[in-house]
Amino acid sequence: MNAAPVTGALLDARYRVGSPIATGGMSTVYRGVDTRLDRPVAVKIMDARFAGAPAFRLRFEREARSAARIDHPAVVDVHDQGTDQDRLFLVMELVDGGTLRDVLVRRVPAVLE
Repeated sequence: MNAAPVTGALLDARYRVGSPIATGGMSTVYRGVDTRLDRPVAVKIMDARFAGAPAFRLRFEREARSAARIDHPAVVDVHDQGTDQDRLFLVMELVDGGTLRDVLVRRVPAVLE
């Protein structure tokens, strides 16, 4: 997790960070609200341990650009990417229903055991 408290933070004077949804190797995804457009979003924030490393920052930014180019109904939309107080973040469409792992466990439990 990031060193500074994240829940409740307002990133880029726009995105209010809510509760965590999932944590991966380099980042955590939180529920959030785009306060300007008053819509729910998912906010992916890079872990503070990696945010200072240029290689990790480049990888995260490349992921944001690549994901933003994809236009497919099965892929979430990327709305924004930025840095706020040394927090590198990516703002995406929020899709309720659990993580990909949750879906796979329900549909193909033997594969993930």
